[in-house]
Amino acid sequence: MSTKQPEISITIPSIFGYEEVITEAVGSVAKIKKFPLEKTSKLKLAVAEACINSIEHGNQKDPDKKVVVTIRCEADSITARIRDAGGGNIDPQHKMTDLKEQIQVKEIGGWGMFLINELVDKVEIDSAPGQPTTTTLTINQ
Repeated sequence: MSTKQPEISITIPSIFGYEEVITEAVGSVAKIKKFPLEKTSKLKLAVAEACINSIEHGNQKDPDKKVVVTIRCEADSITARIRDAGGGNIDPQHKMTDLKEQIQVKEIGGWGMFLINELVDKVEIDSAPGQPTTTTLTINQ
């Protein structure tokens, strides 16, 4: 019997809405692996946000540029690796601007990385200017 864990890769165009294909796949994998609903919901939301970041910031909404998501299962964890085509740069230490300040300048944003970090057990970001960004999200059972 093979000890290699299953891995699923899905490629989507950089068009908002297609991240839902990914979240449904993540949810299905978590269901197969019998992960708790709360953990599954958090992972799905974090993956959707990471895909949106890849579409918007990494691929500049260019539908010809792809977002590749690889979902990997271990015995007690699920990891989703989201990779854009490059061009953007994500600061893994990004700190969200104070909400009061955002309201004063009438620019609300920067919640993506904050949410991602709050929702999953582990976040890794591999990013360099002009290169593809890979965001790896892990939840533990």
